[in-house]
Amino acid sequence: MSLMQSRASSSEPMNALAAKHVRSLDDDVDANQILPICSNKFAAVAGTPSYQDYVANNLLGILDDEQVSDVVFEVEDEHFYGIRALFASHSIVFRRMLYGGMLESDPSNHVVLTDITVPAFKYLRSTFYNVFNHERATDLQCDMVVDVLFAAHKYLIEPLIAKCIDFIKRISNMRDWFLVLQQFENSQFQYQASLFLSQILNQGSSPYILQNKSAQFLQNERFKSLKSDLVLVLIRSDFLAAKERDVWDSLIKWCRHNAVHMARKTSVAVSEDREQKEELEQKTCQPDSDSDLERNLTTSERALMANFIQHVRFKRMDGAFFKQHIVDNQILSESQVIQVMFARE
Repeated sequence: MSLMQSRASSSEPMNALAAKHVRSLDDDVDANQILPICSNKFAAVAGTPSYQDYVANNLLGILDDEQVSDVVFEVEDEHFYGIRALFASHSIVFRRMLYGGMLESDPSNHVVLTDITVPAFKYLRSTFYNVFNHERATDLQCDMVVDVLFAAHKYLIEPLIAKCIDFIKRISNMRDWFLVLQQFENSQFQYQASLFLSQILNQGSSPYILQNKSAQFLQNERFKSLKSDLVLVLIRSDFLAAKERDVWDSLIKWCRHNAVHMARKTSVAVSEDREQKEELEQKTCQPDSDSDLERNLTTSERALMANFIQHVRFKRMDGAFFKQHIVDNQILSESQVIQVMFARE
């Protein structure tokens, strides 16, 4: 006799006891109605937020609550409430600043922060309060990711540094890519900016743009407006998945463009001749033509190109292009040409 059969053939008093036990929960409720209620994992009442949302909303509610805040931060003449413990728990720098003897500390609970922008501070504060994804307050954006990166570096928040670098590497929109590069160029922390750019462009995983859109990047008109230091880092990158002839053409355009700008600045400084200024302005705005790329470099253009020559990988150019554009235009000396030819063999 199977177990189910033995249980089915149990005495009636036992069945009655089981039924009585079930009905004892609620004499007016059928036992069959109880099971689906119990199996619903205690679902929340309609309209009641989850516990996770409940906690997040409570933290959001004290973000600007003067009553529970115990410090006021001043950033670029704007004031923000804060809770010392939250800031101290996420950054050793804030811990020493708020509970130690750093210069920023103030007995009046008023702390002035320099070298950080308002968008970067708002991002830090929102993440410290764990207010993630509320009206995109903690979403990194291309127009402020560099500011957040520098803030993370200043306050020694290594995971945020890694997050910012990964965000920049994943940028796939060309406009956003140039926006980020421009922010690095315009940063007041040029030494640190150069270190981060070198890390982004040469270490770890390849930036999406350099790996998948290198040709479009080099041919983009905005490339000519990049500063020479950044151009140098870019052409030295092993991640730049472009033909060396395309790299060379982009450098030619860059040199011609910036030589004109240098001449314009010099001319404006020594002359007020309107026609001359208009002519130079017209040259500046003209797109590069094939004939312009073919002509030999001027003295000023050669001076600019000298910064990049040793980093161009001439041995990767095809022979015909190298002869026509490099050898025939006397870009390299005879000894340099011989070195390249030996390296190609």
